Amino acid sequence: SNKSNDILPITLILHKPINFCLRILLDPKIGLGEAYMFENWDTQLRIQDFLALLIRAKTLQLINTISYNNGMKKSEQIISFINFIQHYYHTNSLYGSARNIHKHYDLGNDMFSLFLDPSMTYSCAIFQAIPSHTIINSDNKLLEEAQNEKI
Repeated sequence: SNKSNDILPITLILHKPINFCLRILLDPKIGLGEAYMFENWDTQLRIQDFLALLIRAKTLQLINTISYNNGMKKSEQIISFINFIQHYYHTNSLYGSARNIHKHYDLGNDMFSLFLDPSMTYSCAIFQAIPSHTIINSDNKLLEEAQNEKI
């Protein structure tokens, strides 16, 4: 029935309203979920119940698809423009490439030494047949030898 006392009010609690809106605008498909993961919002309902209501509302076509799609087209145009601007400023010109390399790779040896071998070479290892009685030392000598074998 459609009696007003059958309608369950739902409260969305926006902890970070700007982040909430940005996530939904920038990625309408998963923005609501990501905003929830990053604690931008919450609800008084269990999340499962809230999602069930959204699915039921969509199924019953309670969402006006025409105005929704028109709104989405506008926001998609805005997002496309933002993406264009971001891409424009991150072009791989000589300067842009140098900046990107510095930003992503010039992080110092301290970090890379955590996962590279002593020669600071990124390489997978080639293990020859290892006898089953071989004891692997905690100093990773066997791994180091196998990595050198690859080089």
